[in-house]
Amino acid sequence: MTSILKIYLLGRLSRLSEETSNNGRASLNREISVVNKFETPEKVREAFYNLSTSPPANEQAFLSRLLREISAPDNFSELVQAILKSPKELPKIAEQSYSHRNGFKKLVIASAADYKLRLHIYNPVHSYQENIHNHRWPFASTVLVGSLSQQFFEVDTSSTNRLGVLPVKEYIYSPNGAAGSYHTDYVKNSYLKSTAKTTTYEGEFYYLDSKRLHRVCKGDKGGVTLMVTSKPSKRECSLYAEHDFFSKTHLSHLEEPLKVDKVEELLKTVSKLKKPKVRG
Repeated sequence: MTSILKIYLLGRLSRLSEETSNNGRASLNREISVVNKFETPEKVREAFYNLSTSPPANEQAFLSRLLREISAPDNFSELVQAILKSPKELPKIAEQSYSHRNGFKKLVIASAADYKLRLHIYNPVHSYQENIHNHRWPFASTVLVGSLSQQFFEVDTSSTNRLGVLPVKEYIYSPNGAAGSYHTDYVKNSYLKSTAKTTTYEGEFYYLDSKRLHRVCKGDKGGVTLMVTSKPSKRECSLYAEHDFFSKTHLSHLEEPLKVDKVEELLKTVSKLKKPKVRG
């Protein structure tokens, strides 16, 4: 039985004329207690609409908290079961879902007001190396099953010392509107340097802003992640390929869409997997 969940929407009050806190930051928000359950996609969409009409002062904290509530074991289990029992939800999910060329199945569980709840199911035998990229939106993510190793980068602007940097081709990635449809435009040859490598384990959370460059590491043994993406902050994002990723300077792409029966199969598989143990 799912307990009543309390999500604290951070509402901006009014701008203060001067700084009032000891650390130089003004107190500009309050917590509004909202009773909500996320046992159906409708409830998730309702939370997204509320988020759109009352933007939080600290989106990172809010998205992370929201995702913690949705991914709570009993809550997420009820959400998946509700989808499997709904004749209208499975086709709705299939319309926005596809096999991503980066080696995972992308399922859009719920979307509203430009926010999305996405389930990523990685292929455990996948050997493809992701291209380095950022995103059009910030997002919060958690690992439901397995682990996820990532490498982070930044553009190297030095003109002389190229030791240890990665030569890449830079592209602009632009969505075309339909799910899995996009085009890429070659920009220039560039150089990236690695800044960090992390592994997120089952039950752990992380947050990425839209500017940070990353990729999931080759050889990762697969797993399942759940993420909440925010509103896009830009129309395009950057993609960096180590090799000639595309043969033309401008090219349109269409990922393989997922059929309703495949979405159902994947959700049933996820529902049978070990329940996550949420860590601090």
